[in-house]
Amino acid sequence: MIAAAPPAVLAAQAADAFASIELAAPRPVGPGDALWLQVATGRLPPGARLSLSTETGQIIGGVAPFPPGSPTRATVPVPATALSGQTVRLRLQVTEPGAPPRAPRSGEVSRLQLTVISTAE
Repeated sequence: MIAAAPPAVLAAQAADAFASIELAAPRPVGPGDALWLQVATGRLPPGARLSLSTETGQIIGGVAPFPPGSPTRATVPVPATALSGQTVRLRLQVTEPGAPPRAPRSGEVSRLQLTVISTAE
């Protein structure tokens, strides 16, 4: 699988209500490690945000551009329960005022990358 995903890798699901992606950890994840997701958005519509959830629908975070409509970067913790082997499957969804939730459009997500951080002292 891939560690960083360009927008073309996103697969729309459920009538485009969300997009799914599978990311591989850049190295084996062991005890004492934490997973983080680095997210970079392109331009989102005013008032919109990118929601991130696990394959089972557990929300892990969201990215709301500031100032509105500008590209944004964020780092979101990924729960250990989202890890299957050495991969994580995520759902991405854009919510915006006055519109139903939808999958991100081309250019709205520019980067998704898993990072493993050792938390052992």
